[in-house]
Amino acid sequence: MISTTTTTTSNIHIHDPNTTPGITDRHTIRNIDKLLGTSISEKEWRDIANTHLEKADKHMREPIIRKTPDLKFHYASSSYLDAAEAFRICSFWHDASNAYEKTADLRKRLGHYEQSATCYTQAAEMMERVNPALARKRYSECIILFDNRKLIKIGIYLLE
Repeated sequence: MISTTTTTTSNIHIHDPNTTPGITDRHTIRNIDKLLGTSISEKEWRDIANTHLEKADKHMREPIIRKTPDLKFHYASSSYLDAAEAFRICSFWHDASNAYEKTADLRKRLGHYEQSATCYTQAAEMMERVNPALARKRYSECIILFDNRKLIKIGIYLLE
């Protein structure tokens, strides 16, 4: 049986099986705090989001690889999604909405319609806090994607 110790930092209980009872590993606690987002400031989250945006733009500028032409769009959409999540954490709703919309556009281009519709929904939720008119536009894009995908599935079913 593995013995675990419980360490409390700012009302967070951490169960660390790698420490012996009575010994607190401060390095582990600091890393877990960063992982949980409890020690990162709003400015640091904004910097992280901007780093992900730069990474996504870099992926979009890369030349298309002949054997895997969609790979750069996949990498860019992942980076835009990471940026959107970071913007969401630091409450930059407009930037989060734009990053979600870019993710949705790329996922739609890749043929992942359900993921694209989900990203449009998240973009609308973020934009709803800033500009309700733009939020309605993004919700309508989501509805169109879901309706088109449903019609495609029905058409395939009828053809079989």
